Amino acid sequence: DSGSSCSQHQPVVNKKFLAAALGNWLEWYDFGVYAAVPQILGSHFFPSHDPSVQIMQSFMAFAAGYVTRPLGGILIGVIGDRIGRKG
Repeated sequence: DSGSSCSQHQPVVNKKFLAAALGNWLEWYDFGVYAAVPQILGSHFFPSHDPSVQIMQSFMAFAAGYVTRPLGGILIGVIGDRIGRKG
């Protein structure tokens, strides 16, 4: 019965979809919070006498994370393909 084999694969697909959706949501939540409060983060993590420099440094850290995200995905993807898909 092809109907029973399809129903057996459905929970696995749903589980993978939920895991991917949760990871994506957490990543964008992190970026959203970081982008929403650069003045507070700048004053706490980038000590300087000029508030505009603190905000610029905060946005530069945000930009570095945004730019390196695809590179990390490529690197981790290659490692996962080589090591994680043995079985």
